[in-house]
Amino acid sequence: MEMAQLAYNKPYAEFAKRGLANGFRRAMVLYLANGEKWEKPIEEFIEWSVKYDLWCKMRFFGNQMQEAIDADNRAVCHSSGVSNLLLFVHDTFDKAEIQNVCMVHGTKTKLAILLCNWKKRGFIVKNDDDTFS
Repeated sequence: MEMAQLAYNKPYAEFAKRGLANGFRRAMVLYLANGEKWEKPIEEFIEWSVKYDLWCKMRFFGNQMQEAIDADNRAVCHSSGVSNLLLFVHDTFDKAEIQNVCMVHGTKTKLAILLCNWKKRGFIVKNDDDTFS
């Protein structure tokens, strides 16, 4: 476990916890099978098996585990609130432009309600040529 902590590698640390638990179980089975006598070969075998177990897990599942951890971090830590759609349109825009922006960002609010709220809050004004500024 010390190596896992020094490695600063989350997948390795996660696999190390599991590997040590499995190694402990193997050690107990061998200890009981050996008449409840602890011997150096048992210790050496368990140490080797834990290292081999970690090597196999990192070799076959390390990248997938890292991708899953990264995806979780992005979902939890980097999720932003509602986007300010005004940042994605030009200073002067028409309904078609804001409708495209709403579609891209998956906004479910009706366009008329959105524009009405922006006008009430003083974010935009309607121009004579049916554009907004």
